[in-house]
Amino acid sequence: MVKARCYIPEEREGWWGGPDKRLRCTADDKVVFGTEADAERAAVKATARGTPMKHYRGRCGHLHVARVRKGRSH
Repeated sequence: MVKARCYIPEEREGWWGGPDKRLRCTADDKVVFGTEADAERAAVKATARGTPMKHYRGRCGHLHVARVRKGRSH
């Protein structure tokens, strides 16, 4: 699978208040993780902070982290 190109944003501020120098995917503008272990670790840390997260491989070919969607109740 060919992966989408990546970039490091210029003058982008992170949610923590400092500059955001994390690698991002040009296809979907999401943070890119180098290994599945890194993505899983990031998801676990975010979940521990109170936001349920999961890691996944996007259509772009890169590993990302996203919020866990709650299922619809019928």
